[in-house]
Amino acid sequence: MSDERIIQDIEEMSQRIGRDSNRLSKCLDVLSKETYTDDYDGYHKRLLDIDAIIADVSATISFLGVVITKLYTGEYSQHAFEMAKNAPSKSEFSNQAYALMNYLRTTTFLLTERSKIARTVFEYKVLDIQKSVENEV
Repeated sequence: MSDERIIQDIEEMSQRIGRDSNRLSKCLDVLSKETYTDDYDGYHKRLLDIDAIIADVSATISFLGVVITKLYTGEYSQHAFEMAKNAPSKSEFSNQAYALMNYLRTTTFLLTERSKIARTVFEYKVLDIQKSVENEV
């Protein structure tokens, strides 16, 4: 891979990581501030929102895995980082990528636990609806 292409990759990775971080932060803010109704539709929407964020976080973790692999296989040299505009040093970039990956793994765990709780409550809501339908028949 040519130096120009490596530099372009580094700049694009830096920008993407920044965009992904901002987007995920906004999604988590919306999820924490969103008010869901305490009925079937509210719990269904909550589950869909949580699942969408988990998918987004998982995709970002996968991307970071590729980035970290490229860093440690030597595909991206220190020289390329020095030449890239607005990019941190290779070690700083690596540290930031690892820190973000660890944060996202923790976030995924917490969202998964939240999803389990929401799914349990959702199942109870479905059972309540089924019982009320059976009682009406």
